[in-house]
Amino acid sequence: MTFAYTDPDGHHLELEPDSDHDNRPVVTIWARAPFARVPVRIPLDRIEEVVAGLRDTARQAAGATPDHRHTAALHHMGVTNIPTEQP
Repeated sequence: MTFAYTDPDGHHLELEPDSDHDNRPVVTIWARAPFARVPVRIPLDRIEEVVAGLRDTARQAAGATPDHRHTAALHHMGVTNIPTEQP
């Protein structure tokens, strides 16, 4: 099953089950523009990190501060590349 989203400019985002080069299961995100198609493969054990980052980034876009409960949980899991507030 594939999830697809198209923004108002016609750029496509597709998520599909896949496997990486070592045949481990991943979710592949395809970002498509008129002249490019770029894959981003996310290991299954990092999906929650990506979802939490997406939620925090959406909150920041709306003018809110990041949810520090998610940030603390991600730090506890050993995640270090967490988006931070912009000045």
